[in-house]
Amino acid sequence: MTESKAMSNMRDSFFETISDEMKKNANIEFLTGDLGFGVIKPIIANTPDQFTNLGIAEQNLIGMAAGLAHEGKKVFAYSLGNFPTLRPIEQIRNNICYHDKDVKIVSIGGGFTYGQLGMSHHATEDIACLRSLPNMRVFVPCDEFECRAIVHELSKKGDTKPAYLRIER
Repeated sequence: MTESKAMSNMRDSFFETISDEMKKNANIEFLTGDLGFGVIKPIIANTPDQFTNLGIAEQNLIGMAAGLAHEGKKVFAYSLGNFPTLRPIEQIRNNICYHDKDVKIVSIGGGFTYGQLGMSHHATEDIACLRSLPNMRVFVPCDEFECRAIVHELSKKGDTKPAYLRIER
């Protein structure tokens, strides 16, 4: 398997796995910041009541994730590169980490993956910033197999700690 093939399968593996987990657990909520609709179709089709598109509003994405977690939901908040991490870092720290909420932040396309879209899409500091936050765990799988295993673990009912999962497309 080539490197690019493994990377392209990581996103698909994430969505296949989280979709399966959502079917088994109605307490999982999936939030997105207005992207990825081709790969999100199974979630929308199979678990529409567990899916919310918040549009291009990253601070609101994290705020809503924290609020849902406060109400007992297991939340996966998904967006591109730095948008669910660096833009709302204060909300992550104050609303998720300090309160130890069950929010799993998932980003796709770290580093310069989306570099052609300009520096607003660079995610070069995300790992360092999130590793510095209290109670936050950071996962950066190297292939689709690790990605599946991590999503299975993060989806378990007993896993209620904040986490950051950075995957490639």
